[in-house]
Amino acid sequence: MVERLADNGLDRDGAKRLEELIGRMAGVISAKVITDGSGRPLEIHVLTNMDRSAKQVARDVQSCAASAFGLQVDHRIISIAQVSDDSLGKAQLRLKIKGFGVQVDENSVTVSVSLSYKGGLYEGTATGMSKAQGRHATAALACVNCLHKFLGTEFAFSVVDVQKAKMAGLDAFTVVLSHIYEGRQTMLTGACIVQDDDYMAVIKATLQCVNRVLDKAWRDAGQAS
Repeated sequence: MVERLADNGLDRDGAKRLEELIGRMAGVISAKVITDGSGRPLEIHVLTNMDRSAKQVARDVQSCAASAFGLQVDHRIISIAQVSDDSLGKAQLRLKIKGFGVQVDENSVTVSVSLSYKGGLYEGTATGMSKAQGRHATAALACVNCLHKFLGTEFAFSVVDVQKAKMAGLDAFTVVLSHIYEGRQTMLTGACIVQDDDYMAVIKATLQCVNRVLDKAWRDAGQAS
């Protein structure tokens, strides 16, 4: 529902809400809205990755402001700064894979995954069906359970789908996770070509899903010192 605000300005919480909405747009890392005394936006600064052009991002910002607040934003006040994922990777939180274990019975498989961060070791396990699809989904779930141990929560991520496919003629896995943030559901995707074995590829694809949101999830969970 559109929030119709007086005098085409934002109330005292409006700028923050607009920043949050822009921050949930694809490829956006952070956003800052600066208003004048009457609440009209003077400057909107957006930091994004290189996935989309600055013009596309600016148009989405305008659409976001118009649909959510009824604000017509001049493109000239929107400033877009773009950085590559490589430069972001140095600042983003990353977990290292320390190992995994697999125990297969007649009808079930149990997978354990160990991840480390700054000397801390975290382990997650999951049990599922021993058929191929079940084994792959169980590996992704074990990794998610390990991430939850690290975050100190149980419901940040859930496994939606795990598929084996061909990429450039090579075996690969794609993983889709559901992520709950501020009461909203977002789909995250990751992919990894099989190099060592299927389980390792699934674990790497699962971690790729969360890499862009893990730092925020970690801080929101109160784990940052």
